[in-house]
Amino acid sequence: MRPLPAATAMASLLLASWPLTAAAAPMRVELSLEAPMGCIHTPELAKNIDGILGRSAIEASPDDPMPKVSVVLSHDAEAGSFRSVLTLETAEGKVIGTRELVREGRSCHVLDGPLALVAALLVDAAEGSVHLTVPPPSSAEIAAGSSVLGEPWSTRTEVAATLLLGLLPPAAGARLETRITPPRFIPLLLRFDAFPHTTTVSASGMGGEFLAMTGTVGVCPEHAGEWLSAGACLGVMSGFVRAAGEYLAVPGESSSLLLMGLAEGSVSIRLVGPVAIGATAGLAWGQWPANWHVTAQDGSGTTEIWKPWPVALLGSIGISIDSSSEKPPASGH
Repeated sequence: MRPLPAATAMASLLLASWPLTAAAAPMRVELSLEAPMGCIHTPELAKNIDGILGRSAIEASPDDPMPKVSVVLSHDAEAGSFRSVLTLETAEGKVIGTRELVREGRSCHVLDGPLALVAALLVDAAEGSVHLTVPPPSSAEIAAGSSVLGEPWSTRTEVAATLLLGLLPPAAGARLETRITPPRFIPLLLRFDAFPHTTTVSASGMGGEFLAMTGTVGVCPEHAGEWLSAGACLGVMSGFVRAAGEYLAVPGESSSLLLMGLAEGSVSIRLVGPVAIGATAGLAWGQWPANWHVTAQDGSGTTEIWKPWPVALLGSIGISIDSSSEKPPASGH
């Protein structure tokens, strides 16, 4: 994420106006971050801090003890807010100052700008003195920091194995899914499912081979904790199902368009960093063929080989990766 020049200019004015003791040479500081899944990551926060200070101030993996800024971010679901506690420690582990930030919002990214600003002030304070002399920034200054850096869009991409029951004979497939969360909005769902080569055979030995592909768009409100996230999705699925077989009522191949509603629940568990494992279970209903049947070789009659259920069942299990990108600033002429 590239910090905007305005962020550096604003932070420089703030740092110049607050009582700090100048250090002989720039000091590097260790950064520790604990945050729920889907929130800002340590490398991203470090880049924002370096951008505000105008230099490389964060040491990723220090070999020797050094001053440390620790950030602990948590979610208060009842209050609908996110809270972060920032602590400055000496190289010996002595706590010499803390700051607390609380912001309301749907996403923990509402704290990205303020976190970088206040952490940069703590880094500068660590250079100047073992005693924290930087006063807490005002609410207006924190809001300005958030506005300058912007609230990033959060993206989660998942690859999953899927199971479909009811629309076709039991069918295993694959899924590619992306959930995009704009600032202060419900996550948006974009999904593609493919169910290839599912075969069914009637008691008389006749049958067919089925293939289905669907795309889904929807909304997915969810509750995100530090390690566990749970939510629900409502969406619209569309696509096609195709049956092929020598004795299908329509010779060779027969296809049908699909239009369905989707309701499902989801749960995911954070494994490490941005990587999580998740599962979904849901229902689909709507427009699809009433039945599939084949014609006897001698033309004497037909045999039903598959009758779709009134409601289809879907499930999945997969691996997802969370990432975020900064919301593009508005441009003017």
